[in-house]
Amino acid sequence: MNELIERQLKNRAKDLECGLRELLNDPQGNDLVKKLYDHGMISGLFKGKYDPQGPKRNLPSYIPARNFSIALLNIIVPDGSNSGTLDPIKKGSRRDAECPSEDRTGGDGGLRGK
Repeated sequence: MNELIERQLKNRAKDLECGLRELLNDPQGNDLVKKLYDHGMISGLFKGKYDPQGPKRNLPSYIPARNFSIALLNIIVPDGSNSGTLDPIKKGSRRDAECPSEDRTGGDGGLRGK
């Protein structure tokens, strides 16, 4: 029953997006989070386009660890060279995202909403 309610409300998808905003220090979701959801390894997991301010109906409630890591590396080091830097993930407080701070891993290394 709880699973049906969660599926309808898409709370896990919202929690996952919120966790990504916090993890990547992108409180508005317009920079790294948008690039991540727009990447082919992630965008293939849901229908439609990612809109940081729009409804979260179609976002995935789970992102496999492999998909996440490949997509993030492609964003940070787009050409595969060693010239990349972790500068896109800005140092500083990750508490700027308006999300509750909770464990968002599924135990298998993948990211999942609560």
